[in-house]
Amino acid sequence: VDSSQMAAGSTYRIVQTSTGTILVVASQKVQHAMDNLQKMIQWSPLVIFRRAVKIILKVLVILLLVTTIVLWIAGKVLWKLGIQPSALEALGLSYALAVFVVPVFLYIYWKATRMLNKAGAEMLHKSIEQQKQQAKQTKESSAQEQV
Repeated sequence: VDSSQMAAGSTYRIVQTSTGTILVVASQKVQHAMDNLQKMIQWSPLVIFRRAVKIILKVLVILLLVTTIVLWIAGKVLWKLGIQPSALEALGLSYALAVFVVPVFLYIYWKATRMLNKAGAEMLHKSIEQQKQQAKQTKESSAQEQV
């Protein structure tokens, strides 16, 4: 968008949100409302909860992968030392973790992230609609004052 294509008195600004980038072409009043909206979204409980869940799930996945690798190595070492029953148990447990538990946790992580992204997008949409209504009411009230 170049300035010659914009309405007189309007400016444009790129606003970065948690769900993506939005190009806003608006007057100063609407930009002020969008700034307030961005601050509200940035520190909303849903966004903070989302970030916490992502961090916790990443830590769980990393711990599972590390545990799987350690158990697999321990099983191999025990097998080479000739301690077969423990080695088989360790190998069985590590393979069970690798084949079943890790993919399950990865699926849970993917599903939770997707669900939280959807909830965040819905919240953003509702907030934008509220801001539009407030801007419309402000415009109508200023138009009535001028009359």
